[in-house]
Amino acid sequence: MKADNSHFPGSIIYGPVKSRRLGNSLGINLLPVGCKVCSLNCTYCQYGWTDTHTINKNELGRVRFPGVQEVITAIEGVLHRIKTPLDCLTFSGYGEPTLHPQFNEIIKQTKDLRDRYSKDHNFPPIPIVVISNSTNIENAREGLQLADVRAMKLDACEENIFNEINKPAEGVSLDDIVKNLKTLKDIIIQSMFLETNISDSAIEKWIDCIAEIKPLEVQIYTLDRMPADLNLKALDKSVLKDIACKLTKKTGIKVTAF
Repeated sequence: MKADNSHFPGSIIYGPVKSRRLGNSLGINLLPVGCKVCSLNCTYCQYGWTDTHTINKNELGRVRFPGVQEVITAIEGVLHRIKTPLDCLTFSGYGEPTLHPQFNEIIKQTKDLRDRYSKDHNFPPIPIVVISNSTNIENAREGLQLADVRAMKLDACEENIFNEINKPAEGVSLDDIVKNLKTLKDIIIQSMFLETNISDSAIEKWIDCIAEIKPLEVQIYTLDRMPADLNLKALDKSVLKDIACKLTKKTGIKVTAF
């Protein structure tokens, strides 16, 4: 079944939107308009099921991604006319932004543009945020490290649960995800919890992974919008609070439950 594209952003830029975790966020979509391109096919995704489900470079080479200058021109146009103060510039969109073959160059040029804009208007630079599913870290490392905030997904640390919730494309490995997350500096881990991944063993394994990765912060949440799999249900917030307490008690890492 193809994704329901009727609620996709209609261009490279969308928003600003009010985000539970990021405040007043200007969204930047690096994927083709109206097509979900992702290396995962998460059951809970608000954009429905993935249209182009791959991490393969040859297959991605057939996708019509927006060009670097097209993206930079779109961001610059909004910065010059927007009246609402922004809390961040967020690369997310409806899929995985790091799959764009020129992701690193786009982040570099966005940072240069942001710095010029900040200097011209004499106010602090707007933070650049990348929200990633953590599957393409090796190819996107330069751009991720240039960003001010790296929010990286990790919903489960057991292969069977990862496969059930996130439905990875061929070539995506949970072991590689965890290994690469350990090598990224100053990251935020974002984790979705559902009935599928809250058993005692699943939480214990997830906490052990978080302890090894050593993120700056962990953000946990449950369903807030309509998921791809309509049979999924949101957890009670008390469950999230319990998970947060367990993680903090064992690791001392800051956890926020949304």
